[in-house]
Amino acid sequence: MPARYAPILFGLILSALMSFLVSGIATFRNAGLVDGFLGTWINACRWQPRRAVSNDGV
Repeated sequence: MPARYAPILFGLILSALMSFLVSGIATFRNAGLVDGFLGTWINACRWQPRRAVSNDGV
């Protein structure tokens, strides 16, 4: 990968990780640590790829 694309890739990865983390915290605060928490969290993150496309930047 050319070095000039590194900032773009870093921004995309950082945005995805932060969204995943924030959705996990929000899911935990709303549902608590219940059976099936991981599945609920993953289902809450299903919108993430669409957000990455519409993300304005980091």
